Amino acid sequence: MISFAQFRPEKDHMKQLEIWKKASANLPPDAKFYILGTTRDAADEKLLARLKERAFALNIAQSVEFKVGLPYSEVMEIFSRAKVAIHTMKLEHFGISIVEMMSAGIVTIAHNSGGPKLDIIGGFKEGVVGYLATEVDGYAEHVTYIMKHYYDSFHDNLRR
Repeated sequence: MISFAQFRPEKDHMKQLEIWKKASANLPPDAKFYILGTTRDAADEKLLARLKERAFALNIAQSVEFKVGLPYSEVMEIFSRAKVAIHTMKLEHFGISIVEMMSAGIVTIAHNSGGPKLDIIGGFKEGVVGYLATEVDGYAEHVTYIMKHYYDSFHDNLRR
């Protein structure tokens, strides 16, 4: 699983750790969560430090990797291995990172609000292109389902 967003409070990375804690309990022990992003300033760096502390407190640090400021080639390498992506910002205006993850063939779950709901995942009229959720349980259920059924023909169509 991956997340791809700047380390800013409104991106709600804390919720992502809770999602991973819940979902990973139902996944193989070698499953990993890669949190990719950048920081802008000292406040973002403090948030990143708190996120790392929270991963330890939740006892998931061994399966979570924070990847900060990676070059494009490394981001694309991680994208090529990812099966599912999450984006948790409430009322995201558009969500270009959601589109980037989807265009890389990653089955994506985004917050059921704003641009993801109206324009990207929920706004697509031709069928399912991803999933929407609001709470930890909903995200975790989608993550678990996608990871367990990743190779089903339905998800194969989402990856194209």
